[in-house]
Amino acid sequence: MIPSVHAPAIPSQKTRNSHLREKHHPWTSADDVYFESHLTDRTKVIRELITALPEQAFCFLNESALFQRVRLLQDHFLPGSNNRRIAYAVKANPRRRILEILNRAGLESYDCASVEEIQRVKAINNNAEVFFNHPIKKRRDIEAASLMGVDHFTAQTQNEIEKILSSVVPNNESAIEVALRLITHNPSAAINLSEKFGTYAACIYEMAEWIKKSSDSQIGLSIHTGSQNTHPSQFAEGIFQMMSVAEQIGGVSTLNVGGGLPANYHKGEKYNLEHFLAVISKTLRSSLSKVLKPNGKVIIEPGRGIIAEAVDMVIPILSVEKRGHSRLVYIDDGVFTSFSDAVIHHWKYNIQTFSPHKEKKWENSSSAVVFGRTCDSGDCLGDVMLPNNITEGDYFLLRSAGAYMDSQSTSFNGFHPPQYVVYNPIH
Repeated sequence: MIPSVHAPAIPSQKTRNSHLREKHHPWTSADDVYFESHLTDRTKVIRELITALPEQAFCFLNESALFQRVRLLQDHFLPGSNNRRIAYAVKANPRRRILEILNRAGLESYDCASVEEIQRVKAINNNAEVFFNHPIKKRRDIEAASLMGVDHFTAQTQNEIEKILSSVVPNNESAIEVALRLITHNPSAAINLSEKFGTYAACIYEMAEWIKKSSDSQIGLSIHTGSQNTHPSQFAEGIFQMMSVAEQIGGVSTLNVGGGLPANYHKGEKYNLEHFLAVISKTLRSSLSKVLKPNGKVIIEPGRGIIAEAVDMVIPILSVEKRGHSRLVYIDDGVFTSFSDAVIHHWKYNIQTFSPHKEKKWENSSSAVVFGRTCDSGDCLGDVMLPNNITEGDYFLLRSAGAYMDSQSTSFNGFHPPQYVVYNPIH
């Protein structure tokens, strides 16, 4: 049986149902880990848990896989450079256990977008280097971040620069780094961030000149070529654009190449992280000595690229119904919890099926409309190809479920995201 950490031991088959009714196991915090297992076989962990606790959704965090993902970044992003910073994008998954594993793996830098994310990082490692990279911030949040030791901020307008410089505490401008966000269009990325963030080179030149005349702050540049960017050439193109602007303004103290490293979600996808990092590193090295000032920093801020493939999810099927010529499938999750990107970004999930019964053989697949568990008709994942013999008691299995799933959830209708099970521990 799986040993419990934050919950009572798994009850026996005989007493399980009454025990769960009494205890109920409420969700208390986004940092909860429900169970830990020393097993390394994911399928065995899943079968054991859903047999003991049916009708519950769980995320399965492969601790060693996450640790190794960080090691891969450390080995292949500007290897040997003292200037590099690998900054985990906390928004991808801010769970406490994940931050603890990253800290143990030697990650000392973090990309944060809010005061709460900064607090989460500082709770794990008070000496961690934090980059407050949201380009639009409240004055009070800038002040709060500054009081927690943050000295790196991102801006895309002169008004934001003035806001930063007037809000930092203590007012030591020479210690402040302001990274100017350069727009980099990439419509081929799954999520094109340039529609919301960044500004043009001409505006960057004006803002850089204003900083030089009005402040002792350090000037940096920042880009982001889009989330789930599957083309290494797009990273290279964005870096070349940034390097050109950096040269025009006389060099910079920080260069941020952004995130966007892709995860493998669907069958046939083989995005090799080493290859992407090799392209990024080679492109940077081609001009780095010309534009980066002494003791400057080169930042990469992967979120999805670190955490997505370290987590898998299982979700119970609650009901399967026929309505005319349509097949309707209801699951114990939905767009208000794990699947918000289905409606926000029209994300296509790699939904597979899983049965607690080893002997079950899946029949041919046909289209089904998948609905979430809330009483909102918009809680719908759309048409999904599913085996014809799925029934209540079977499960959805989602691979690479670690990024932007429960981190974007709500508590609408009193439902909450799946709880976490940690397995394959670091030795």
